[in-house]
Amino acid sequence: MRFGSIQVGTIHKHSRRYALHTIDATMELLKIAEESAKGGFALMVGTTLSTVGGAITSILIARLLGASGYGVYSLSFVIPFLFVSAADFGVSPALTKYTASLRSQKRDFRVASMISSAFFLTLATSSVAFLLAYGSAGQLAAFC
Repeated sequence: MRFGSIQVGTIHKHSRRYALHTIDATMELLKIAEESAKGGFALMVGTTLSTVGGAITSILIARLLGASGYGVYSLSFVIPFLFVSAADFGVSPALTKYTASLRSQKRDFRVASMISSAFFLTLATSSVAFLLAYGSAGQLAAFC
């Protein structure tokens, strides 16, 4: 049987092959979606537990230390947070982006070296931040 200038049997054979490829791709996407949903749920549970635990801890510390003591306690986290933020240099978000990018390009062999490089860069910058914070601890304590 002919349909226009193409035989119907040819269309059926090609469309069947296309349908099988489409089903394989759909099944793979469903697996990825299922893994993402499981990971997202675990992340949500962890974040919720961390937030609730932090809130309970803050309330207990505030009750134990009083208003002025809790103010000093909270202020003691500002300077270390600044050093930690500066030591990261945006490595964490970059690692997330480029790891996902390399995996999508099927270049998984580069991911391990990227993680290793990010680890040593973060270790070096954190060490420098620690030495700066430790060296200036006396001046920072006198200032606060």
